[in-house]
Amino acid sequence: MYSLGEICPLTQTESMIYGYGTLKFICTEEPVLNQVLDLNLISVMVLHLKILNYEAIQMKKVPENIQNGVFQLTSILRSVVGIESMLPTVAQSGLLDEICNSLSWTLEDIDVISNVVRILR
Repeated sequence: MYSLGEICPLTQTESMIYGYGTLKFICTEEPVLNQVLDLNLISVMVLHLKILNYEAIQMKKVPENIQNGVFQLTSILRSVVGIESMLPTVAQSGLLDEICNSLSWTLEDIDVISNVVRILR
């Protein structure tokens, strides 16, 4: 988690994609996901989305690799919100606010939107 937290989602997008993709794969079992959550996964996701949301507002077109990174991030978030006890933590973290803020620049990405719908259900 330390390495993922050190990634700049703008300049190290491939690392973000593979980092969140790996988490999505290894966190299919709830005990593993709980261990990762204890290592501040939610804080890292909030930070990455804040950075991306801030920069995306200034871009005319968001690069596809950043969209792919957000897809991976929202994929792991789907697993997080699947744990009912994590819902208050996610709600208080500001992560849902950042997800909603990202809709302005991810609206045309059906994969991200599908994840967001499943997260907010």
